[in-house]
Amino acid sequence: LREVKTIIRILEGKSPSTDNNNNISNEDGLESEAIQLTNMLPSGKPRKDMEKRLRAVRKQKKAAQKSLFDKSLHTKSLRIQRKIHHLLSSTGLGDTFQYYPNSLNTEINKLVPNQLIVLTEKWDGTTVQATNKGIFKRSDKFTKGDARKFQTMKEEERYDIERLDVGFDEFLATKNGGSTSCRGGGDKSCKYIREAIEPYYPIFASMDDDICVYFEAVGTKIQARFKTCNIAPYSNPEPSSSSVDSDYWHDIRVFDFTRNGQFLSWNETKSLALKLKLPLVGFTDPPMPLNINQIVGMLRSGLTYDVKSDVNHPANCALLEGYVVRGLIHEHEGKGGIDEQPQRTTERDEEPIAKIRVEDLEQFAPIEKELTK
Repeated sequence: LREVKTIIRILEGKSPSTDNNNNISNEDGLESEAIQLTNMLPSGKPRKDMEKRLRAVRKQKKAAQKSLFDKSLHTKSLRIQRKIHHLLSSTGLGDTFQYYPNSLNTEINKLVPNQLIVLTEKWDGTTVQATNKGIFKRSDKFTKGDARKFQTMKEEERYDIERLDVGFDEFLATKNGGSTSCRGGGDKSCKYIREAIEPYYPIFASMDDDICVYFEAVGTKIQARFKTCNIAPYSNPEPSSSSVDSDYWHDIRVFDFTRNGQFLSWNETKSLALKLKLPLVGFTDPPMPLNINQIVGMLRSGLTYDVKSDVNHPANCALLEGYVVRGLIHEHEGKGGIDEQPQRTTERDEEPIAKIRVEDLEQFAPIEKELTK
């Protein structure tokens, strides 16, 4: 009891440590020793008191770690991932909500029939974005069911954004020759996101100052869809991992870039992902005219992911979540490689974009209702 009290007083900061190399690692060791000693105490008030003090130490330590990390750093001028509206127009709310199966939501998404498009795979993951200064994640300002979620708003009106504590600061410090002494290994709630993105830290750090990359962090512990199946892109580059564990796997799939806060065209996005060696979402090639019936038919066929480099890859059993429909109005850009394209200094129209998911097909209004709209 005397020994555990001494250790707890050190952890509480009430007694100096006799170890001149006292740091986070040493504190973790002292805490583990205190827990072991406490567990050896007989049941009763002394043991309960020690357990209570240890809980308070852990709570204080966690609060101190969080206070050292500024979630708003580098977010002031960052373009938040845009809201992608549905391909089809709709009616009703809640239980009465339905999509019109033959009616494009052109007023909102700007896509029109027969427009040249590319379909990119829609991943069921956690949307993350990165610059060479940090890793970021958006959060919805409105709760599920809030009517404001269906209004057309600017990204900053709809979403908040915060920097994630996933060890990127420590990576940058090491890269620049600084110290790696740390605050306990980052936010534990982002453990699996970190596992997905950490292999790409050197690439993120190498990006130009005006570039932001947008991607889905995906894997077996991020979404239930991949607990028994993994995912991989249709197109190069292949995933960074040389081996795939069918029971435990995490990675990223890139779907967008911005330069100076403006979203790049699809061809520019594709070229830049290839240049940076970042895994890109799968996509249809060649481009195709926008035909609702064709897209719906493809989704109804029970498509799965297809790892062309490995017919036994567990991703091959995962059902496709849906498509992002990308209109091509800047088709020429990026075809010669990103290095051959001049950096734009003026704004131009961003290419139209929309989404459609397999689960949405169950919310189709009857054709006759659509005709009498």
